[in-house]
Amino acid sequence: MRLNEYLNEITKGTTPRVKAIYSKRLPEVRNEFEKRKWNINDTQSIDILNNIFKKNNIKFNINTDKSVHSGNFISYGASWDDGSIEIYLKKGFSNYWKRYKKSSELFEDFDDNKFFSELFFTLSHELIHKRQTFKAGGKDVDKETFDLTGSGPSGLDYYSSKKEVEAYAYQAYLEYMTKDGVSPIFDFYLSTFEKNNPTRNRFLKKFYQYLDKQDKK
Repeated sequence: MRLNEYLNEITKGTTPRVKAIYSKRLPEVRNEFEKRKWNINDTQSIDILNNIFKKNNIKFNINTDKSVHSGNFISYGASWDDGSIEIYLKKGFSNYWKRYKKSSELFEDFDDNKFFSELFFTLSHELIHKRQTFKAGGKDVDKETFDLTGSGPSGLDYYSSKKEVEAYAYQAYLEYMTKDGVSPIFDFYLSTFEKNNPTRNRFLKKFYQYLDKQDKK
């Protein structure tokens, strides 16, 4: 699979803004990594990512909080009131590059492209929060703050917050669109929250709203 084919597949069904960011920045990342023959450590990788994504007010860091983790390469993302986004990567994430010698190998198998798929879903999720903050005039949507140091909702309260339900519904929709109808996020919400639970109902409503919009395109 060539890079253009990969981009068309991974951004299928997303908003023009998300598609524009990923379609412009990913080739730049690929080119910079290619120059270095994929022999890049964590620090060098973050420098490259920051230099490229700063155009969109997106910053990358290594996650130092061992209690927080989610994906294989990305621990979590954060969206701030000033409109910036931070992506926290797991230590050692750059070991992923060592398996590749040239970019054509990296994009040969869509399903095997785990790092860039994780990055896409995380950025899409955080861009929803960025839009929520903008609509709320720079104020938190739920009148509460959430950070990963213990302040704000955690556990099921976190997944039940209105802003997270909307962001995760969008992420589930994108997974559904790009993974042949399979979404771990969708399965999580339905298995975690019982029938008629308000959180489950809100999640399903948002999820199907995104699908309906796609069907009408």
